[in-house]
Amino acid sequence: MRLPGAHVAGQLVCGGAKLSNPGGWALTADVLTVGQGLLLNSAEVDGQVRLPGSRVDGQLVCVDATLSNPESRALVLQRAVVTGDVFMRPAQLDGSIDLTAARVGGWYDDLRTWPTALYLEGFVYDAIDAPAVTPKQRLCWLRRHQDGYLPQPYEQLASVYRRAGNDQAARTVAIAKQQARRAHDGRKQQGRRAEARRWWVRASRRAWNFVLRWTVRASRRAWSFVLRWTIGYGYRPALVLPYLTGLFAIGWVVFDNAYPTELRPAKTGPEQPGFNPARYTLDLLLPVANLHQREAFVPHGYAAWWAFGLTLAGWLLAAVVVAGLTGVFKRD
Repeated sequence: MRLPGAHVAGQLVCGGAKLSNPGGWALTADVLTVGQGLLLNSAEVDGQVRLPGSRVDGQLVCVDATLSNPESRALVLQRAVVTGDVFMRPAQLDGSIDLTAARVGGWYDDLRTWPTALYLEGFVYDAIDAPAVTPKQRLCWLRRHQDGYLPQPYEQLASVYRRAGNDQAARTVAIAKQQARRAHDGRKQQGRRAEARRWWVRASRRAWNFVLRWTVRASRRAWSFVLRWTIGYGYRPALVLPYLTGLFAIGWVVFDNAYPTELRPAKTGPEQPGFNPARYTLDLLLPVANLHQREAFVPHGYAAWWAFGLTLAGWLLAAVVVAGLTGVFKRD
């Protein structure tokens, strides 16, 4: 049934009607104007009833109706105005109700057929009631609002209770509002912290990937530089000899000056050999050699750093030479 923009001077009576468009619009009447009430009592509607922006001068009656649109909204009253009361007491309601920015005289429903989902932002009413429903139960109705915490639905309900002289119920709603607000703020704070953690994880991963890529590139360049100037990428292994000679000369001079203040014998007695700076340097530079000098003298101070550096350089040059001679590096 399509009635968009229609004007009905008297009543629009759909009592007992059967409207079926499963999953679609069963009754669409945007900006409908009705002069003396809209009756859907005992109607069977399979689909959505749409009345956004409509004006009903009189009552909207859905008593004993069956409203079914389980995958979406069963009744849409966005921005609708009903000057009389709304009797939302269907026999069966399967779907949500959208009351966004709607204004009605009174809202009378039934706990047994409350929708599982509501949209209450801006919903204004002068009275609200349901058989044997307490203020705490009405708060459960408020919590079915789907767009997160909003203060207006709580303030609206509290003001209605206050005008009706039920100050205790108004205070109950006000307390529930504060609890809902704090819970909402806590969830927002948790969400912000979770987002900050996710941002930090993403930033850390990007930074780590950048550092890893930069390290790999720098390592490759450094290794290429070493290969070029030591063995000519495997073509000229003899290039390493000047470096070994230079390190040997430096170590000879350094350890000759360091002995005996920075180089002390490891043993005493006839088993302790005499110190020879040239042999000591060669013992450090040549990893496979054992000239019985390295273990016989313990370096201290700056001599210890020189000993460490020469040992490391010796291992590096030896590895490069061995790799070059055995053809580990591809030359093509």
